[in-house]
Amino acid sequence: MHIIKLGGSVITAKGRYRTFMQKATSRIIEEIAQIKDQIIIVHGGGSFGHILAHRYGIPGKLDSKKLAGFSRIHMDMLDLNSRVCSIIDDKIGPCISMPAAVMMSDFEEKASEFTYRNVLPVFFGDVYIDGERIGIISGDRIMSRLAAEFKPERAIFFTDVDGIYTSNPRTDRNAKLLKELEGDVRTSINREDVTGGMAGKIDEMRKMARSGTEVFIINGRKPERIHQIGKPFFKGTVIR
Repeated sequence: MHIIKLGGSVITAKGRYRTFMQKATSRIIEEIAQIKDQIIIVHGGGSFGHILAHRYGIPGKLDSKKLAGFSRIHMDMLDLNSRVCSIIDDKIGPCISMPAAVMMSDFEEKASEFTYRNVLPVFFGDVYIDGERIGIISGDRIMSRLAAEFKPERAIFFTDVDGIYTSNPRTDRNAKLLKELEGDVRTSINREDVTGGMAGKIDEMRKMARSGTEVFIINGRKPERIHQIGKPFFKGTVIR
């Protein structure tokens, strides 16, 4: 099995509210369609989730303002998920939207039921209510939970950079791409968004690697690199 994450920074224009990158998403899914293995797909929120989460102060203690934000964000995420699922249905085959926020305790079991019937589950990061708090379950956290349940051969993350760097490559010209990340190697990447940014992703990726799943980070703008995995010229980061 392969579990694959489509980063919000690749499938949306992260700085422009509700801007879907249809061509970029289609290119990635066309490459995924060539994988001859069972697949589960997860996608991030990008500009459909993060912008309003900042505006409404989510995650945080439940109040009337955050409750209004909760509703709007969830509707936006359902819209984004529908657009992604439409492309998957066209290029890969039958799929099913999996809103983890409304089945937090058993979505792994539901995913198993659909994969057994050759229906591709498509999860997404979302908001949820837990007691007196509104939280966010990130796509990266969903990936980690799925890996713990299904023990996939590979977990693949499509992001908007070539992989994990020693520092932020957008602000540091001396940043170096780490071809492999093992143990407790540290990077100086900051937590830059409501779901923890790249540092939060690395935390979840390490959990997956410790459970025996090989984790790969690939530039989603060059999705053909997914077919270079395991080859000497693969460009990306491997976490073992």
